[in-house]
Amino acid sequence: MFIYLHGFASSAGSEKARELKAMLTDYRFMALTYPAHRIEQALATLRDELHRHIRQLLPGEPLVLIGSSLGGFYAKLLAREFDAINHVVMINPALTPSRTLQQVIGTNRNYSTGEEFVLTQEEVAAFQPYEALELPPTTRLTVLLDEGDEAIPYQQAYEKYRESGRVVVYPGGSHRFEHLTEAVGLIEDAHRSGVSP
Repeated sequence: MFIYLHGFASSAGSEKARELKAMLTDYRFMALTYPAHRIEQALATLRDELHRHIRQLLPGEPLVLIGSSLGGFYAKLLAREFDAINHVVMINPALTPSRTLQQVIGTNRNYSTGEEFVLTQEEVAAFQPYEALELPPTTRLTVLLDEGDEAIPYQQAYEKYRESGRVVVYPGGSHRFEHLTEAVGLIEDAHRSGVSP
């Protein structure tokens, strides 16, 4: 099973979620909606959802979290709590939301739903205590990066994770990540790596 975690100001109905679902038709695929800008509420929602989906896993079925941007940050935190997670795939992951979200404090619009919401300084600061938490050393990890990421310099994630798992950097692109078609094989490999022998 793949579970997709969207980024800031997005939802389970985002374009990337739809593209992944269309590419991963041989697997069970779920995309979750959660209030990504409010970390305590987001974690509570995601924990509930993961407990529910873990109960639905078939015998021997791997569980892979795919997290894009801020979703990658949440995937890291959840992998610390759930032994059932076999592999984490991060796409242009956020590493320090308490800094990168400073530029969008104020009124924002959800990219996929059009709904407006306000991001406060307090909500941004609430991410800071979680930023030092690391992935468990046993977590299987794939990191997919676009060199052209305009929001989070790709070098940050490359340096942080290059010795922790498989890190692939694609030329050009953007924070949205323009290389899903090229990367889908690596995402499928993440699922296969969790299959029991």
